[in-house]
Amino acid sequence: MPKGQLYYGVEYNTAAHLLHVSPWLSKAAFIALYFDLFLPTVSTKTRVLLYFTTIFASATFLLHMLLLTLWCNPISNNWTVEGELCSAVHSITSVTISTFTNVATDLMILSIPIASLAAMRLGKVEVSGLLFVFLMGSVSIIAALTRFVCLKLVQNVPKASITHTIDVWALVEIVASLIV
Repeated sequence: MPKGQLYYGVEYNTAAHLLHVSPWLSKAAFIALYFDLFLPTVSTKTRVLLYFTTIFASATFLLHMLLLTLWCNPISNNWTVEGELCSAVHSITSVTISTFTNVATDLMILSIPIASLAAMRLGKVEVSGLLFVFLMGSVSIIAALTRFVCLKLVQNVPKASITHTIDVWALVEIVASLIV
């Protein structure tokens, strides 16, 4: 398509919802992996944590999707890229809710294997792999919090010059999540 018909390199009608689902897809993949790896062998406490995390992650996903869908009135204004921007991603209240539920879900997902790992005997290679996964999970959490702080700092500045910095932190968060 001609460059003038693209928004961040994609068609206008798909640009507004490109990255909204991907963090929760990684969370769902981790939870599915945990069910496969840990469910038959874990203690009752860890099993309850796994179920609770699944319910919590599902609820935060639903909350996030509802914020993105119902924030503006009429609903179609959530996806318009012309005129005044109205969407949950441009509201500090919505971003605050989304960021902290996202981070809480990540922390819960990272906590599940810790209980199971304490009982396992792991070699250096396995421990190194797990440390890498936890480090990348931590990078995702740190990037989400850094992006939130950047947004808070410029929330009252129109068309802040920090916009690309915020986009970079969002990208770091998503890429770290996908790498994990």
